[in-house]
Amino acid sequence: MDKAGDMKGSRSAPLLCVTRGDYVDAVHHGHIAIVRSDGFICASAGEHAYAAVLRSGMKPIQVLSVIASGAVEKFGLTDEELAVAAASHSGEEEHLAAVRSILNKIGKSEADLRCGVHAPFMPHVAARMAGAGEEPCQLNNNCSGKHAAMLAACLAKGWPVQGYDRLEHPLQQDILLRLARFAGVEAKEIGIVVDGCGIPAFVLPLWRSALVFARLADPGAAPEEDRKLVGIAVKAITANPTYGSGKVGRLEALLMQIGEGKLIAKVGAEGFYAVGVTPGVIGRTGFGLALKLEEGITFNRATDPIVVAALEQIGVLSEAQAGRLADFKAREVLNCRGESVGGMKALFKLAIGDH
Repeated sequence: MDKAGDMKGSRSAPLLCVTRGDYVDAVHHGHIAIVRSDGFICASAGEHAYAAVLRSGMKPIQVLSVIASGAVEKFGLTDEELAVAAASHSGEEEHLAAVRSILNKIGKSEADLRCGVHAPFMPHVAARMAGAGEEPCQLNNNCSGKHAAMLAACLAKGWPVQGYDRLEHPLQQDILLRLARFAGVEAKEIGIVVDGCGIPAFVLPLWRSALVFARLADPGAAPEEDRKLVGIAVKAITANPTYGSGKVGRLEALLMQIGEGKLIAKVGAEGFYAVGVTPGVIGRTGFGLALKLEEGITFNRATDPIVVAALEQIGVLSEAQAGRLADFKAREVLNCRGESVGGMKALFKLAIGDH
């Protein structure tokens, strides 16, 4: 996999153009991979083997290790709390309440978290806090649920809480090995970096991250020792989509709402996005989609319309479902007076053929 300094110009694909009047104003480039849960690469744009830093995209795998620890039973964690543990949450009140609840159940506090402080990244939440004169704390960090659940896992297993965020900690090693099983690689083949919240983050060829989500959506294709865990985690996440992302402006939540348990979606920082599709939606197996934009940036204008266009092209969305996603599709470009001055257009074509 390419490391910094090794990229001599990847063969990225133009995925979305933004027009202004009759002219192209911007083009977003990146990579898409569509993979069956048996590992067959069905379609791609750009390089399916592009080395993608997955960032928060792998939180559903991290929550499997929490479930495996016995923390759910020991502390009575709810499905909503598991969903927020797998979330890059918007910092809305229901998210903060769920994180506080986890911490109360395990006898820990915000001070025990190691995620650091940032303001909520969704503008409406940050604006409300600013208007109320509230200073952000670690609970507002989009990863606070994950960190609280990791503390719960350590206590349930009898592992030290100190250093739970370090790669050498047994919890992080458990997560690494679990990800390797889902991706079909040896742990030593996975690139390891440090995420924004201080936890180890992982690097995989893009198609293998799509495979991970295909297997999350198709427990029968998941590693045998993880199948029961997958059922618990995916049910919790998909049944509580606003806990797993947010109520406003989040494609993840709406995809899981309209999917009614058949879609699991997760965003990652710097232009990563993944969706798992259960068997029977477009074929006999599960499918996974993974996207990585080369210019990065989280929650920018490009990831959402590209993901929706890709799902439409491979037949995941019904006409009614696609209609509910209008706010996230390629759409008009408006100026500050609300006037239409341009638009967006997907520049790629995917077809998965006989499956």
